[in-house]
Amino acid sequence: MFRHFRHGKAPPKDATIRRISDSSVPSQDSTFDIVRGRPTEYLLASSSAPSTVPRSRGCSPEPAGLGLRVLHQPEFASLDIIFVHGLGGHSQKTWSKNHDAALFWPETWLPFDPDVGKARILTFGYNANWRAGSKSTTNITDFAKELLYEMRFAKDVSGEDLAIGANPIIFVVHSMGGLVVKKAYLLGLHDDTYKGIISSVAAIVFLSTPHRGTNLAAILNRVLAASFQSPKNFISELNKSSTAIEELNEQFRHIAPRLSIWSFYETMATSIGPKKIMVLEKDSSVLGYPTEISRPLQADHHDVCKYSSPVDSNYLSVRNAIKSLVSTFRSKVVREEDSSRAENSADMQELFRNCHTSEEDYSRLRRDWIPGRLKDLGLKCQYFLFNYSDQHKRSVAGSFRALAFQLAKELPAFRRMLSGSSPASLGLESADPSLIWRNTFEKVLFGTGRTDPLYWVFDALDESDSPKSLLECLRSLSSAEVPLRILILSRNTNAISVSFDRLSHAAVHVARIEKTGPLHNRHDIELLLEREIRHMGGSNRFKQQLMQNIMSRSEGNFLWTKLVLEEILGRHTEESIQEVLEEVPDDMTDLYRRMEQSLVSSTRKSNKPLIRTLLEWTICAQRLLSLQELSQALQPDFPGLFDLRRTIQDACGQFVYVNHSSKVTILHHTAREYFTSTLDSQFHIDVHETHRKLFVRALSVLGEPDLRWRLLQCQHALQASEPFVFYAVVNWPYHLAHSHAASSGSLDHLVRFFRGPAVLVWVHTLAIVRRLEVLVRASKALSSLVRRMRKSDKPRNPLLHRLSDLALLEDWIIDLVKLVGKFGPTLVIEPGLIYDIIPAFCPAKSAMYRQHYDLDSAGIKILGAGDDVGWSDNLGRLVLPGAAQAWELACTGNHLAVLASTGVVHIWDSSNFTEIGTISHGEPVTAMALNDNGSKLATYGLKSCKTWSVSGGKLLSSTVNPPNTKAMAITFAENDQKLLVGGDDNVIRHIWCHDFDRGWQILNQSLLKKTGAIVNSPMCLAFTADSTYVGVSYRGAPLSIWRLSDGRCVNRCKRAKNFRSDQRRSSANWFAVDRFT
Repeated sequence: MFRHFRHGKAPPKDATIRRISDSSVPSQDSTFDIVRGRPTEYLLASSSAPSTVPRSRGCSPEPAGLGLRVLHQPEFASLDIIFVHGLGGHSQKTWSKNHDAALFWPETWLPFDPDVGKARILTFGYNANWRAGSKSTTNITDFAKELLYEMRFAKDVSGEDLAIGANPIIFVVHSMGGLVVKKAYLLGLHDDTYKGIISSVAAIVFLSTPHRGTNLAAILNRVLAASFQSPKNFISELNKSSTAIEELNEQFRHIAPRLSIWSFYETMATSIGPKKIMVLEKDSSVLGYPTEISRPLQADHHDVCKYSSPVDSNYLSVRNAIKSLVSTFRSKVVREEDSSRAENSADMQELFRNCHTSEEDYSRLRRDWIPGRLKDLGLKCQYFLFNYSDQHKRSVAGSFRALAFQLAKELPAFRRMLSGSSPASLGLESADPSLIWRNTFEKVLFGTGRTDPLYWVFDALDESDSPKSLLECLRSLSSAEVPLRILILSRNTNAISVSFDRLSHAAVHVARIEKTGPLHNRHDIELLLEREIRHMGGSNRFKQQLMQNIMSRSEGNFLWTKLVLEEILGRHTEESIQEVLEEVPDDMTDLYRRMEQSLVSSTRKSNKPLIRTLLEWTICAQRLLSLQELSQALQPDFPGLFDLRRTIQDACGQFVYVNHSSKVTILHHTAREYFTSTLDSQFHIDVHETHRKLFVRALSVLGEPDLRWRLLQCQHALQASEPFVFYAVVNWPYHLAHSHAASSGSLDHLVRFFRGPAVLVWVHTLAIVRRLEVLVRASKALSSLVRRMRKSDKPRNPLLHRLSDLALLEDWIIDLVKLVGKFGPTLVIEPGLIYDIIPAFCPAKSAMYRQHYDLDSAGIKILGAGDDVGWSDNLGRLVLPGAAQAWELACTGNHLAVLASTGVVHIWDSSNFTEIGTISHGEPVTAMALNDNGSKLATYGLKSCKTWSVSGGKLLSSTVNPPNTKAMAITFAENDQKLLVGGDDNVIRHIWCHDFDRGWQILNQSLLKKTGAIVNSPMCLAFTADSTYVGVSYRGAPLSIWRLSDGRCVNRCKRAKNFRSDQRRSSANWFAVDRFT
C-alpha cells in the first residue's frame, strides 16, 4: 500500500509518477510528497530534470562594459577578485593589450593558474569617459556608490544573487579606479547596507593610482575647454593636492592597516599627443605605509595594466602578487573552515551521541535491492528503517533523532543553526517525538529558508512503536516553509489508515497509492527467489517449478518466503526440497509453531532452559545486548559457554541471531508476538514475569560483595570487561517498572538491596557514567510498586502486612530524588563521596543517614543538625560565589541561568543541578534571556549586547547598544531569529540574530506612546512568552498592554486610587504596578 502526500499547490498537469529507475529527476518545486507502501515500489513526483550548473556564470554585460560581470566562476570559490579600471577606461579594454580580446588577461590567462583559478574573478565598469561631450556632474563618490550598489545587488545570468562579501575580496585597480575603491571602502564602512561586504575586503593591488593627484588632470580639463566641452568633476578631483584627494588620504590612512596593500608604479613616460610625459611620479603612486609592498613596472601609465603575453615580466610580477594574496587568504579561509568543520563535527557528535541511524541498513538495501536510488540522483535524502526487534529502531523519537543527525551532516545551514544547542534543548534526550519535532524541525529546520526539496524515507512504519505519533507530527507540514517529500512504506493496518485519513483532513494533501491482495509485492518476492535459487543445484526446469510453487503459496508474505528459502537451501536433493514444501504451512503462526517443534525435536532436553533464557533476554531486554553482555547475564545459570555466537546459532538460530554489530536480536517482531501471545507454545514468554526475573538478575549483580573494590580499582577496565554490570546499574528500574509485580519476592530483593551497602555502589556507578537521572526513574518505579503492594494488602490480614519494609522503601523514594537535587553536582565530580561524606550531610531522619552514617567511626561530623530533622521541601540549592547576589533567573529547556550582581551568568543543568559553566559579559548586565530550548543566552550590558551558546559558553555575536539606555527586559522572538529589548527610554527595539552588524532598530514608533500620562522610565516592562505583546507600568499610570505587530495599545488596567486609605502617593491618579509577569 502506498500513500503519496503533496503539500500546498497541486502538482502540475504535466507531472507524472515514475519509478526511480526511470531517467527522470524530480522537479525542484516547493512542495512535498509523502508516499507509503510496500518496498516493491519507489515513487517520485516528477516533471523534468533540473538543469546542470555551468562552470562559469556571470551578469549579462551591460552596454559599454558597465556594471559588475563575472569572468570566471569555479565550482567552489573561496575568494573574489574584482578588477576596477581608471579614467577613460573600460571593464575589458583597460586590461587588454591593444584592445585585443585574446589578451584580456583576467579572463584568458589568470583563471588557468592553479591557485588563482580557485577564486571567482569579476570586472567592474563605470562611465569615466572624459571625452564624452555631454555635461557630467559625477565625481569619484558617485562612482564609489555605483561600485557598492553593484556588489550588493548585482545578479548573475540565472537571476541569483552574486553574494559578494561571503568570501574575502581582493581588488585589482588601475589609476583612478584605486581612488574609487578607497572611497567605496570608506563609504561602506559606515553604511549598514554595505558594512558586511566591506568587512570582507582583504587586499588592494594598486596599479599606478594617483594617491596624491596628477598634473595631467589640469591639462585634460584645459583640452576639454579648448574643444568647447565642459570640465569633468572627477578630473578636477585628480588635481595634485586637491581637497577631495587630501580628505580621502586622511580618512584612508586610519583603516589601511586592516588591509594588505600592494602598489605598482610606472617608470616610463606616456605619449600624450606629440609629447611624452610622466603621468604619475613614484611619490604619487606609493602610499608609503609601513606594511605596503611596492614595486616598479617597466611600462607607461597606459600599459601598466596591459601585457603582451603570459610570460611578460610585468604580467608575472602582478600575477605573482595576486597569487600570493590568493594563497594567503584562501589558506586562512580553508583553515577557518577546517577548524569550524572540526568544531562542528565534534559538536554534532556530542549532540547526537546516543543516536542510532539506519545508514548500515540503507547501505545493505542499496547493495542488494534498490535499482534506482534517490541519493544516486544527487538528491538530499534521509532514511530510517523501523525494526521492532530493536528498541532504538522501533522508536519514532529515535527515527526523528536519526533524520536530524543525517540532516546535520548534509546541510551546512541546518548544522550552523544547531551549533551551540544541547541535546536536552532540542528534545533529543526525550522519548516524546512531538518534542523533538517541535524543537528540532519546526523551530530549526523550517527556519533555514531552504528552497530545494528534501527527501525523507520512513521504511516499515508498521514496525514502529507508535505510527500514530509520527503521522500526528506531520500535520504541521501544512505550514512548513521548507519543501519536503516523504516516502513512507508500511503494511496496511487500521490504525495507520485512520491516521493517514486524519492527516489528509489537516490541510495536508494526501495522494494515496494502495496495493492490496497477494500480488502487492510480487516483484520483490520474484527478485528474492531469482537471486537465491539461481545458484542452487538442480535442473532449470526444477528451479522454475520451485519458483512458481513458492510464488503461488507465499500470498505476498515476504517473511514466509524468506523462511522457506532458508529451509530448502539446506537440502541437497529435489525430493527433500519437495518434502519441505509439502510440510511447510502457509500461515505464519503455524509456520512458527512448526519451526518451534523442529527446534524442540532437534535439541537435547537439557538445552531447553538455555533456549528459553535466550529468548527471554532477547525479547525483554531494555535494548539489544552485545554478546559479551548476554554472556555475563547468563553466567550464574549457564556457566562455561565457550562461544555464545555459535551456541545461539545451534540452539535457537531459527528465531535468534547475532547481527553485524554483534548484538543479539529476534528474527522478526512477529516472532516476538508469537512467543508472547501463543499460550500453548513450549517457550511461551510471560512478559511481566520475565521482566521480574531480569530485574532480580540485574539487582543480584549489584549485590556482589567485591563490586565496590573492582569499581575503585579501575572503572574503565570494568566497563570494558564487565559491561553487563553497567546495563544492570542503569536498567533494573526499567525491568521493575515493567514487571507489574507486587510479589513478596520482589520486595525481599529490594529490601535486601536498600538495607545493604549495594545501594551506595549503585549510586557510585551511576555518578561515574553521569546517569544520576536513573535515581529519579528508580524512585518512580519504587513508588508504583509500593502503591500496588498497599492495594494488594487491603483484603489481607493486617498481621501479614510488611509495613516496616514498605516504610523503608518510601524513605528511599524520597532520598533518591533528594540525592540528585542536593548532591548531584558534587557526585558527578567525586563519585566516591557517596560512601563517607554524603551520608553525614543528609538529615538524621533520612534512610541514607540512618543506614550509612556511623557517628563513632565517621571521618566527618556535622554539629547542630539535630536528631529529629528530615528533608525539607527544598529540592536543591544553588550557590553563587563570594558575596554575589542573584539579580535575575531564567529557566528553559534543560538549563537554569542566574544573573549575579557581578555581571556573570551562572548556568546549571535543571535535571540534576550540575553546574554547566559561567558566562562573563565583561560589564554590568541589566537584562538576560534564554531562548525557548535553552541553547542560547542573550545578555544586555550597559554598552553592548551579546548572544552566547549555552553549551560551551561560546560568544556568537555582539553589538553596541544605543547610548544612554538601559534594558528593562529582553527576549528571543520569531524562532530565535530576532531579539527584542524594552528600554528605560520607552522604546522597543529589535535586532536580527544573524546580522548583528546592522545594529538595533526601533520596532515601531507608536509603541508605548499616548499613555495618557506624563511618564518617565517604566517601573516594570515584560514581554509575553510568544513575543506578541508587551506590558508596561509607570508611576501614576495604569498598567497597559501593547501589541507588537501594529504598535496598538490593546488594554489598560485602570484601578482608581483610594487616597483616603493611602496617602503615600498622593500625586498619583492610579495605583502604580511595581511588578508583573
